[in-house]
Amino acid sequence: MRRILTAVVLVPLLWVVIKWAPPWAFAGLFAAGIAGGVLEAYGLVARRGHRPFRALGLLAGASIAWAFSGLWPFGGPEPLLGPLAPVVAVGLLAPVAALWTRPDPPAMLDAAISTLFPVVAVALPLGYLIGLRMLPGETGADLLLLLLVCVTFGDTAAYYVGSVLGRHRLAPRLSPKKSWEGAIGGIAGSLLGALLAHAWFFQRLPLGHAVALGVLLGSTGIVGDLAESMVKRACDAKDSSRLLPGHGGILDRTDSLIVSAPVLYYYFRLFLSR
Repeated sequence: MRRILTAVVLVPLLWVVIKWAPPWAFAGLFAAGIAGGVLEAYGLVARRGHRPFRALGLLAGASIAWAFSGLWPFGGPEPLLGPLAPVVAVGLLAPVAALWTRPDPPAMLDAAISTLFPVVAVALPLGYLIGLRMLPGETGADLLLLLLVCVTFGDTAAYYVGSVLGRHRLAPRLSPKKSWEGAIGGIAGSLLGALLAHAWFFQRLPLGHAVALGVLLGSTGIVGDLAESMVKRACDAKDSSRLLPGHGGILDRTDSLIVSAPVLYYYFRLFLSR
């Protein structure tokens, strides 16, 4: 019941924010969410004894999110910086900070790598959610809504199909409850979501591309889900946090987007923006 209540609150809120919020407000809200995901990732790696520079990573994560917004100093005809600039900065600053604050080379390397990992694996890919929204006209908002519809339908179908029909384990070392039957159901659910989006609010998306994106986003969503399961299992954690009642943390709700968001962004750039 808590899962349903949380979803009832979040889904309409996301719709309003994506469709109607001004760019700076949208970027700021999602930057806060991405920073929260980065913080959860640091909490997970800390369970394994790592000592990252959290403040540095959080600043980099928020900067990546803002960079995707295209707002100053990242926007304009000749932007001063791009989304990779914060990644490069933390990649340079973390080893320097480790040299002065960690007692030996293994601890220095550990601090540098554990600081960079959440920035590259969480903040950068989730930044593409903002990159999608900032595409010109209604296209950006519709693409982002398409992504959320596909992921939501895919996750729901995978859960229920897997619960009823699941017999063959998909990745037992990562997530014993996930099955091939559930994965197929998830891809079918994502395809259904893409077709619904095409008929509902994205009629200008060609039907063939809607079908291709439904299958592609369903598949990449599963990959992202398994990737987060790998991190949680390695860190001996059930959820990334307890922020959302019945849903776990930010990473538990966005794991399917970590791979899907960049894939959709570049699919648009390669096939739909010409």
